[in-house]
Amino acid sequence: MRNILSITLFFLINSCDSKKNTKKSWNDEDKDILYKECISYSQVILNYENNMASKYCDCLTNNLFQKYADYRTYYDEAQFYPTNILAEMEICKN
Repeated sequence: MRNILSITLFFLINSCDSKKNTKKSWNDEDKDILYKECISYSQVILNYENNMASKYCDCLTNNLFQKYADYRTYYDEAQFYPTNILAEMEICKN
């Protein structure tokens, strides 16, 4: 009986471990990096003025922050399925 309680307690503690159950999210540094890269891209490649670049990047980054749980998820998607990211970029061009 004692062993059963010990095992149950062990699994209960492990399932409640906050480090293992933390939700992935974007940190401020990753958000800033992505936004700055977007501004640079939109000004250099798309030839957008500052105001248009800001609107475009607000749209794009907000969409990406909602679609991907964190920077790593976004990065993996961009590496393996770049057309998905390009589709998001096209949405914000209009």
